[in-house]
Amino acid sequence: MHPTGIIPRRRTGLLLVILAALAAYYPAMWGGFLWDDGMYVTANPLLADWEGLSRIWLEPKASPNYYPLTFTSYWIEAHLWRTVPFGYHLTNVLLHCCNAGALFLLLRRLKVPGALLASGLFALHPVHVESVAWIAERKNVLSTLFVFLALHEWKRWITTGEKRFYLQVIGCVLAAILSKTVACTLPALLLLFSWWRERDRWKQRILPTLPLFLVSALFAGMTISWERERMGAGVAGADLSFPDRLIVAGTAPWFYVGKLLWPTDLMAIYPRWDPNPTNWIHWLAPLATLAVVALAWFLRGRVGRGVFFALGAFLITLSPALGLVDYSTMDLSLVADHYQYPASAALLALFAAFFANGVRRFGLSTSTTPGQIPGAALACVLGVLSYQQAKVYTDSETLWKHNREGNPTCWAVHNNLGTALSAKAESLIEEAGRLEQFGRPEGATEARRLATQSFEAAIPSYEEAHHLKPDLDLIVLNIGRAYQNLGRIEEASGTYRRALEINPHSSQAYFKLGRLYLDVLKQADEAEKLFLKAVELDQKCVEALNSLGVLEAQRNRWDMAVAYFQAVLDIDPRHPFARRNLLNAAIDYHNAHSEAQKDRQETQPAEREKEGRTRE
Repeated sequence: MHPTGIIPRRRTGLLLVILAALAAYYPAMWGGFLWDDGMYVTANPLLADWEGLSRIWLEPKASPNYYPLTFTSYWIEAHLWRTVPFGYHLTNVLLHCCNAGALFLLLRRLKVPGALLASGLFALHPVHVESVAWIAERKNVLSTLFVFLALHEWKRWITTGEKRFYLQVIGCVLAAILSKTVACTLPALLLLFSWWRERDRWKQRILPTLPLFLVSALFAGMTISWERERMGAGVAGADLSFPDRLIVAGTAPWFYVGKLLWPTDLMAIYPRWDPNPTNWIHWLAPLATLAVVALAWFLRGRVGRGVFFALGAFLITLSPALGLVDYSTMDLSLVADHYQYPASAALLALFAAFFANGVRRFGLSTSTTPGQIPGAALACVLGVLSYQQAKVYTDSETLWKHNREGNPTCWAVHNNLGTALSAKAESLIEEAGRLEQFGRPEGATEARRLATQSFEAAIPSYEEAHHLKPDLDLIVLNIGRAYQNLGRIEEASGTYRRALEINPHSSQAYFKLGRLYLDVLKQADEAEKLFLKAVELDQKCVEALNSLGVLEAQRNRWDMAVAYFQAVLDIDPRHPFARRNLLNAAIDYHNAHSEAQKDRQETQPAEREKEGRTRE
């Protein structure tokens, strides 16, 4: 029993925070897959079998990023609920709740005032919706959990000196980095933590952190290299000079602080900044950042080291996304809500501590009802905002229509909206086929009508994206596909050829033009030439390889068909058609081979008899 009832009330408060978070994210839990969720989950061949799991860990370049712990969680879920998005969303929300709980326990252990309020703000703040509601950002919520656990174990180690706690720190640091490489800043955060809590003894912790720094540097260098080689990070940030990057690095923290204080106009892709080093106004924000950090340092004796630690932790954790290092989406935006998911905990805890101390100055306590009312009211407001923001992430069409309102000049927003509308139309066509099978022709007709509307609505979005980004052939290919689905064949053919004018080395343009010749114009020979050209340009163009296999099967050239289908499966073991095609082709090949062998056996006696007569 706890006579004062304080500890049970804290547990009840934490439970209420978790329940509030579940309620706030309820709309997102029933949402679908978004943006690059396909690359991470639904179209990821590594999630198919045990071989894929081993490749996740042993082949760093097999995955979009080397986040083996994150992809292992996807692998497990892919075998639990396949492509049903609810399970993945629920896991993200539960991990977020665990992060809020871990933050509360850490602050309680450190005896930081306002721990429960900080946990509630973290759990319910709408800037975190992107990280939680977007399945591909599992890496964010999972990595943050291990960051908090590493701080827990570091505190226990510096307090007790027991080696087992240090080993647990190493395990947590590795787990955080293997979930998302941006956690490579964690060793610096641990050292700053020791400076805050140990004062004169913190220098003794430099040596124990060196192995952690080395591991972090290794993974950071590997990720930076891959981002440049495989994800186009170097091209994405090629237009930014070093002074430009300094302006971005000094301005971005204010952007994130602003979203924490006034979380409105949140979106997936923010307008890209255009820093101008020759304009002195652009240097005001970086100078203000330096001034605030310097002020916290000089006032550390008066306001305490905790303020400098909170600011330092915020900037250190945020540093990989401040523009000093290239990343693949720099050409779209230089800021994003999910970049500040782990970093925001430091500022929210600092705010909660100031709030708790302020309440106490009025003679109240955060453990009593009057002292809890303002914090609870703030948490409720944030919870309502998060609920509304979670609705934005229920489906791709809603997400990109919302983003279009806030960032109408971004080509990717318009292209993604067109893709969402096209995907909706394709699902309606599949539904029409099912309705016809169940004897509901009227419903099938209505589904096809709605599909036509979606395809027609997608074309203006694609056209706007092409207007904003005229040198990208991918957008033109999307326009051509929409035309083809609408039966506007001449426009589709012309659009595909327009894509080849933009990029003569586009394997997808040759493939899509080949499908047009095969499916609509019924010119198999011309289609084959286009498929072969696509494979020549990209040996991993599985769509073209599969189409070549189909062509060979139609010509009864089963051995060639089997070879093509097997090549597809070697690249993508989860290809939706290749395995079935391979099985059918192998059966036909076996039957044809058996019949040919039987024919030879039947003709051999007659040939031997004829040969004998000739010798006689």
